[in-house]
Amino acid sequence: MLLAVLIVCLVLFVLLPLVGAAFATLVSTLLFGLLIGCLARVIAPGRTRRGLVFTALAGVAGALCGSLLAELLHTGNIGRFLLQIGAAVAVVALLRPQPKGELR
Repeated sequence: MLLAVLIVCLVLFVLLPLVGAAFATLVSTLLFGLLIGCLARVIAPGRTRRGLVFTALAGVAGALCGSLLAELLHTGNIGRFLLQIGAAVAVVALLRPQPKGELR
């Protein structure tokens, strides 16, 4: 009986908060990536026929790359945000389809 109570307490107070925190981090990263991806689409020149999923993935990739660079450079929160947007713009610009015959 005591073992069952211990297992229930372990699941309720250790495992579920970890899963909840990981899920909340994932959702917030995707939403923030979508925001950064939309900002990158506004800043990046040219018209593309990419959808919302591409925008979100470019934003998430940019956010991760910008966060890594900000961590290496020891910038503050504003510097981190600007680096994330810049990296997302770079991802959007690099993955933009080029007309035939043009070099990157």
